[in-house]
Amino acid sequence: MAEPPPSRAPSLRLRLVLLVLAAAALSAAAVAWQGARQLRMRYQEAMEEALVDTANLLAAVAEAELESGGDPARTLGQRMEATLARRFSARIHGQVKEQVAFHVVLTDAHGRVLVDTAMPANVGADYSRWNDIARTIQGRYGARATRADPADERSAVLYVAAPVRQGGALAGVVSVSKPVDAVTPFVAAGHAQFAAAAAVALLAVGAAALAASWWFTRPLRQLLDHVRAVRAGSRDPAPRLGGELGELAAAVAGLRAALDGRAYVERYVQTLTHEMKGPLAAVRAAGEILADDPAPDDRARFCATLQAEVERLQGMIDRLLQLAALERRDALAGQQPVDVAALCADVAASLEAAARRQGVAVTVAAGAGLAVRGEAFLLRQALANLALNALAAAPAGSAVDLAARSEGEAVVLTVADRGVGIPEWARERVFERFFSLPNPRSGRKGTGLGLPLVREVAAVHRGSVELRPRDGGGTCAELRLPA
Repeated sequence: MAEPPPSRAPSLRLRLVLLVLAAAALSAAAVAWQGARQLRMRYQEAMEEALVDTANLLAAVAEAELESGGDPARTLGQRMEATLARRFSARIHGQVKEQVAFHVVLTDAHGRVLVDTAMPANVGADYSRWNDIARTIQGRYGARATRADPADERSAVLYVAAPVRQGGALAGVVSVSKPVDAVTPFVAAGHAQFAAAAAVALLAVGAAALAASWWFTRPLRQLLDHVRAVRAGSRDPAPRLGGELGELAAAVAGLRAALDGRAYVERYVQTLTHEMKGPLAAVRAAGEILADDPAPDDRARFCATLQAEVERLQGMIDRLLQLAALERRDALAGQQPVDVAALCADVAASLEAAARRQGVAVTVAAGAGLAVRGEAFLLRQALANLALNALAAAPAGSAVDLAARSEGEAVVLTVADRGVGIPEWARERVFERFFSLPNPRSGRKGTGLGLPLVREVAAVHRGSVELRPRDGGGTCAELRLPA
């Protein structure tokens, strides 16, 4: 079944990052809104506290004038006129202040205006209805904020009043006012700093979200890569993961084993049944003929057929058991250094008698010091199978050449012959179970299990095997193993 095309939906990692960033952005926006609101309120409270000090300072000045018999209205009026006329340059946290930005109102004990530095024409007017004046006359804390434009909060002016006493009795009220908009530059600067801090925090959250998403999705990616590799035929063990993901990896491995087992049994029963039909048919036919008591020459020929087909069945069963045992292994049981030169010499010695009967020479060219880690028995089986195939294909008077060389971090073993070669279309198919080509001399097919066994030995050693045409004719089998 073909693998479905990749989804166009965002990846889990991207979704996690976007979710965290969205939550962080919403939180930052809420904090920024509330912070801006609180910042303006705190600045206004600080401004009110300063106006309280100023109002009480001017009230004390007015009381001193009364005690000395002076005119507090005239004195405050002159002092405030001079103060408002002053020009200076004061840099306050990046904001430049160049003139005094508050005004003073002095009333008598009934709220009649004696001095109004903002509107001098209002002298004599009744301010007793304004909360700052009214509450101070009543003996309470007097303060108010009044907007010049009801729709614009920045047009508000803050008023704070303090009582002027003479001989313990209320003699008047001093009210100090300042536009709320005077704190706007400071609030704006605070907003800018707050926004910069929020941006940095958001970037930090984004980086943390990326790191957290990588940490969270990396085990899932490992597990997904493992599943895909298993689907492609890999035998690598499942990644070691902790917690629930570890349990999921174990469950995937168990499911893989169960499904592989079912498919394995079904595939082998089908292929074995199919491959046994030929030899069994030959055995049955030979048995029926022998039951009719044929001539001695025919008897000898059909007895030889029986023996050959039984040996073919026995070889098929033996090879199949070896291959089945090997295919169920995910890793090597006992690895040890294997001397490659000794391995090649051992295989060459085992071929000597058969090669002599066929008139074929066997040569070995393996340098000393080459070694691989693995199971010597399995590696000998793999190399012997390649050598037997080469010997079967080699014509009389030629040679089967065994060689080994080092290539980077791998050791490459080659078995080459001068036979008719393998057609290009069959170079991969010969590694399929039960697929074989006719022997060039006898025309008979083998079990079709030798080369699959070689590929399984290579796979369990984390290596590979390849057949390619040999220069000058023949086939070169290349077994590549990690050093």
